[in-house]
Amino acid sequence: MSILPNATRQLVQRLGETDQIAQHDSSLDLCRERAELRQQLAQLSVHRTEQLYLLGEAAVLLENAVLLADNQHTHVQLSAQLADLYLQFFQVTQEQRYLLITGQILKPLAHSGQQPILWHLVRLFAVSQQPALTQHWLNKLLNSNQITWVQLDDLVELNPMRGSSWLQELQQRYQH
Repeated sequence: MSILPNATRQLVQRLGETDQIAQHDSSLDLCRERAELRQQLAQLSVHRTEQLYLLGEAAVLLENAVLLADNQHTHVQLSAQLADLYLQFFQVTQEQRYLLITGQILKPLAHSGQQPILWHLVRLFAVSQQPALTQHWLNKLLNSNQITWVQLDDLVELNPMRGSSWLQELQQRYQH
């Protein structure tokens, strides 16, 4: 029996608690939390099979929750989390189908102009190695004043493009 680090042990404990609560409460917030816990555990796992299992469970929870969303804000938040999940699937498997699914989730909501959707569109097209679309969505995101350039420094999906002139120009324009 291996000893789990404290943070992992706490996640596993909370996962068990939320799964027990779910037997009596199926609120959208609880679905989001249960999915998020599975995503976090998948990130910590070093076993691909375990990662895929946890992500699969999270996908079921979020896909069902999206269907039950009763307002635009909740729908956008759940869709953004679902897009993040499918990008995580891609990171684990490198299978292009997960990028297609991510696009199918995000593109119908692109007109909303909401930060979580724009953020994930930037991530999607950066991972897809489509600099023109990455630039387009990055411009929209930055023009929305919903994010600062400093927050983009942590976006690892942009790393392969960091040397490009268009990205450096955007950085100069928005870094102030």
